[in-house]
Order: sequence, then structure tokens, then C-alpha cells
Amino acid sequence: MGEYLLVNKNSLTRVADAVRDKTGSQSELTFPDEFISSIESLYQTPTTEELSATFVDGDTVATDHVEVGHNSGGTNKDAIWSFKPNINGSVVKFDFSWDNDSDGTNHGWSGEFEYAFMVTTDSTPGQMVATSADRCVIVLNGSDGKGTVIMNYSVSADTPYYIRANLDGATLSSLKAFSQNGNKVKVYV
Repeated sequence: MGEYLLVNKNSLTRVADAVRDKTGSQSELTFPDEFISSIESLYQTPTTEELSATFVDGDTVATDHVEVGHNSGGTNKDAIWSFKPNINGSVVKFDFSWDNDSDGTNHGWSGEFEYAFMVTTDSTPGQMVATSADRCVIVLNGSDGKGTVIMNYSVSADTPYYIRANLDGATLSSLKAFSQNGNKVKVYV
């Protein structure tokens, strides 16, 4: 014969309230099945998601590479990549690479410069990131390499977002040739 345990209604209500608080639900829970399935759902929610960044716009310098930074006229528009998360998140990490010899010509753009990045919902071509207060600035050095930038930005599931990049400052003729493809975005809850 099974064991029976007497539980008062207030105890079950407190447990149900805690479960609803964590799951974001407002619905009634029946004991024990809905209690169990709601608690199990807490462990099935991903805390990170990795996506490919899709190139959208920028000044192409070579096959599969985009100029990031100012050319001698200081007119480079932002390089833009898109991503669409399947989860809500509060931090976006962008992993990218660059190769200034991507077209077989060493452009000599190997100096150390500051580059600005931002996450936005605006995909309009042009210069936006260098003047934004929401930009994140990192230093890149060398004619090729890999970089990572981490930005505090809240994103919602199933909404398109754009990562914009450009040189931070007015130094002329200081480009990096970023890869258009193969860059990754990671969204953290």
C-alpha cells in the first residue's frame, strides 16, 4: 500500500506561486502533473544560443570581405550583419575575423585602431555606429586575426537585429577587411 502525506492548501499554493513566478505563467496548476511539467520546463529553457551572422551591407574590398573603417575619403559606411534569435537575451557576443590580404594585395592596414560595434534594429545603410552613445569600442591590431566584442543589449525572440561596425575615430586610410561570412553571434539570457 502506498504512503500518503497530508499537505495543506497553503503549502501547495506557495509552491505553485513559486513555479508560476519562475515560468512566467499565470495559469492554475493541478497537482501533481502540472506541477511536475512546469518544473521540468525550467530545465529545458536554453540559456544561450549561437547563430550565424548574415552579411547585409558594407563596402566590399574583396570576395567575401567588407571594409570596416575609413578610407582615404573618410566615407566608409558601417558594415552590417543580421541575426534573429530564438530566445530572449540581455547580452550579445559577436565573434568575427579579418584579413587585410584577402584580395591577394597587402594593403598595409596592420596598425592598432579602435573599432566601434553596436546592436540595433536599424539596417539602413550609412554611418551610424561611430556617433552612437550605445557603441562598444575595442582595439584591433594586425593585418589579420580574430576578434570578439560583447555588448549589453536586450534582444527578443523572433525579432531581427543588426550588428554594425566601423572605425571609432577619424583616422583616414585605416581599414580592416572583415569576413562577410563565418562570423558568429551568441545570445545570452
